[in-house]
Amino acid sequence: MWLNRLKMVTMNIPLRGHRDDGELDNQGPNVVAAENDGNFRHLLRYRVQGGDSLLQRLVETAPGNAKYTSKQIQNELIGTIGELIKSKTVRKVNTARVWCLIADESTDRQTRELMVVACRYVYKSEKSYVIREDPVAIFDAFQTLSGLSEDEETNTTQNFEERLDGKSLGRLLLSEITKSGLDMTKCVGQGYNKAASMSSLVNGAACEIKRKLKKIIFLAHKLLIVVSSGANVPTETIIEVFKET
Repeated sequence: MWLNRLKMVTMNIPLRGHRDDGELDNQGPNVVAAENDGNFRHLLRYRVQGGDSLLQRLVETAPGNAKYTSKQIQNELIGTIGELIKSKTVRKVNTARVWCLIADESTDRQTRELMVVACRYVYKSEKSYVIREDPVAIFDAFQTLSGLSEDEETNTTQNFEERLDGKSLGRLLLSEITKSGLDMTKCVGQGYNKAASMSSLVNGAACEIKRKLKKIIFLAHKLLIVVSSGANVPTETIIEVFKET
């Protein structure tokens, strides 16, 4: 069960289906159920039909609270995996001498304003030093700001839109990275793209964070990536690109 979930999450394969409650009945030669009950249950059924006798015995004889096939258990285990990955990333960032805060926001299909927070740092591997950018948090900016449950927030998103300014975003970022356990004394830079609410040095999130952490400087993340990439190509190529654009 655990390995099935881990493999699917690693490959970015959705677990859930239209209806994935109830017993995991064997569908005979058909791996796909008459009603779509999700990739996870299809994979379990496929393994049983492929001769996994241990899994078949678990599905047929284990009590309901020991099968670990319900959607609630799926969500809990995925959440646990996420926390383990997050704690490992935070430990790696904290071993670096300095690190840079990177964040970006995007609206998903449910019109939620999602904020992704990442760290850029130099990690010392066994053989060399590697520049890494690893995510440490993702959250709904509106919901986190309002402090409401998801159901309550659905009808009040518009009311909080005006409050999602640079100052509010700065407070949210500081709160999330503090909760993550990151060593803020080692944070020396911050990088954002596009939106003035994030990158403005007058009233954006960058300005709000700089008020709290005096040593932090602001870098345009996209420009930094372009410059870093440009250092690895011939000068003539860069000149041609500028001429064409």
